[in-house]
Amino acid sequence: EGSGPVLAKLENWVFCPALSFMTAATYFKVENLSLHGMNIILSCIVAAFALTIAILLSRVFVREAVYERGVYAYALMFGNFGFVGDPLVIALFGDEFFAYYKLFSLPLSILCYVWGIGVLVPKENSTSGTKAIIKRILTPPTVALFVGIIVGITDTLKFFPEFTLTSLDALK
Repeated sequence: EGSGPVLAKLENWVFCPALSFMTAATYFKVENLSLHGMNIILSCIVAAFALTIAILLSRVFVREAVYERGVYAYALMFGNFGFVGDPLVIALFGDEFFAYYKLFSLPLSILCYVWGIGVLVPKENSTSGTKAIIKRILTPPTVALFVGIIVGITDTLKFFPEFTLTSLDALK
């Protein structure tokens, strides 16, 4: 009966972080830093454009209720946003493409946690401030991605014990 919540926690705390870490550590190298940088810049441009369109359209759909307008804007901006599709991307396109996908979606993830959650949570229930925003951004998969980027840039994955690499590879 309790397998659903347990599997959801495993996905969020173990499987997705392992996948994000290993992908970034393997494919985010100094040699292709400019390519990944361009990928992130393009993502920021796409996110800014999509956010502008989502906000404008939400004002057309909902004129008075500000909270509902935010829900519409969020739904238009992010659609189905999460980590569940990550294995599908790998199965269809491979590990290297997945690295590009994760870095492209990084600004969208940050925007989702900074702006999106703030729009969805009613003002009386929300916690605001820098500490709350940082807490929303620092999800296990995002932290694992950032750590993987650092390991990839510094090329320190080769210093990890073999059993750790085998375990992380098996988890992804």
